[in-house]
Amino acid sequence: MIRRRREAVKPKPPRSTIDSRPQPRPIRPSVIYFRVDDIEAAFEALSGRGVAFQAPPHMIFRHESGLEEWMAFFEDPDGGLLALMAQVQS
Repeated sequence: MIRRRREAVKPKPPRSTIDSRPQPRPIRPSVIYFRVDDIEAAFEALSGRGVAFQAPPHMIFRHESGLEEWMAFFEDPDGGLLALMAQVQS
C-alpha cells in the first residue's frame, strides 16, 4: 500500500467586494422622448447649447392620414438615450 503525503491546504485570502476596476455601463432599455411643436427649431436651439445629436431630425414613420413622426436622438451625460419628437401634418 502506497501512502501519499498530503500537502497542507493554504486558505485563499478573502475577496474584496469592492472592485476598483471600471464597471461596464448598465443597459438602459428606455428612451425618454420630449415632444416639441417645431423639431427643427428645438434641434437648432439645443445644438447651439452644445448638445451632440446622433443625427439631424428625420422622419421615422408616416401614418395613412399623412401625419409624420419625426425624431432626433441624443444622450444624457450618463449615456441614457433621449429624443426630440414631433408630429408633422404633411
